[in-house]
Amino acid sequence: MAASATLAAQAAIAPIVAAVDAVAQGHDVDVSPLLAAVRASSPRAYPGAGSDDVDVPSLVAALGRHAHALDDDGVFSPTFDDGDEAAARAVLDALCVALEAKKLAHGLVPQAAALKASFASPAEAKAVLQRVVARYGRAGEDGVDVIVAGLEPSAADMPDISIASGRPAHIVVGAPGGRLAALLSPSVRRLRVELALLGRKGSAGAADDDDVYRGLAVLDADAPQTVAERRARDADEGVVRGERSFVIDAARLNDELVDRRARAALLALKRTKAVIVGVPDAGALLALPAVDWRTATILSHGDGQDDGTLVDAATGHLWPGGSGVALSVPWRGLAPAGVDVDEGGFALAQAWAHLRLVRSTLPACLRVVVRRRDGRPIDDSDAALTALTACARAS
Repeated sequence: MAASATLAAQAAIAPIVAAVDAVAQGHDVDVSPLLAAVRASSPRAYPGAGSDDVDVPSLVAALGRHAHALDDDGVFSPTFDDGDEAAARAVLDALCVALEAKKLAHGLVPQAAALKASFASPAEAKAVLQRVVARYGRAGEDGVDVIVAGLEPSAADMPDISIASGRPAHIVVGAPGGRLAALLSPSVRRLRVELALLGRKGSAGAADDDDVYRGLAVLDADAPQTVAERRARDADEGVVRGERSFVIDAARLNDELVDRRARAALLALKRTKAVIVGVPDAGALLALPAVDWRTATILSHGDGQDDGTLVDAATGHLWPGGSGVALSVPWRGLAPAGVDVDEGGFALAQAWAHLRLVRSTLPACLRVVVRRRDGRPIDDSDAALTALTACARAS
């Protein structure tokens, strides 16, 4: 992707990303001044923003994610479990509802087919759309606000990492790091046959090792009550997980109860009694204690051609890399179509560089991009194994 197109996309969505960053940092944000920006940029997750047609499917989906949005004092509230992506989606949902409300208020008429597909009856459609216009049709005018609530972090998310004191420690940063915990999870290994069969359903490709993790995603979505049980058992065997963070005590892991591709690296880590800590985002880095960090690996989802230069969507600042150029956003759904995207890589690299300025003993970071195809990650396991290998070599 040409750098000029990436920079143009950055300029278009910068105000929206700044709002997302504020929400992620815990601040309530009124997004009504951003309606022109979202209309001009038409983000991937809301392509109908730039159209004069009423985007009924996007409107209904946004309302479905925010049950209180049509209350008199309704706000759009992200959930901590999904971190920056939740903040980004909440901002975009708020913009969608407000912008579609203004379209309706200006007399634009939704297509009958879209109404029929989205509502149970014409009466329901009329009632909902009237409430949307009444609540948000004057967004940005006469003091009418569209508020997204600041993200409220959970103090209980970060597991206890005191075991890293006095031992070689490694950190893996970024949402894709969760695959590393799954690779080393004893409970996942015990269920590998059942999970692989579950992961194969609906898949047309050849069977592979990652069927297990596709099945795990299905199980977590369909039976969320099983998550706590698996985590409790894993915690007794060396893998302690919070909602989005984890701590792995290599010395306690059973070689036979990890992904076969991880066993060679695990042996090296066990010899030095190494600890691996995984955190999801840049904010979590600031709370980490000054232990003996040997390696730092940053994992981000991207669809560029190489681990190239990153352009920060909020500021336009550059993080140098290879020949490619990608727009770094908190969530890929914010970026316009046709631009190579990286999810969060710039913020992670910048945060680690900041820590190195105040902690001179910290190692340089290794940045690994988890490739995407059609919006889906295609090599989470490869990236996690790259991080694990780096940890093993430095232990």
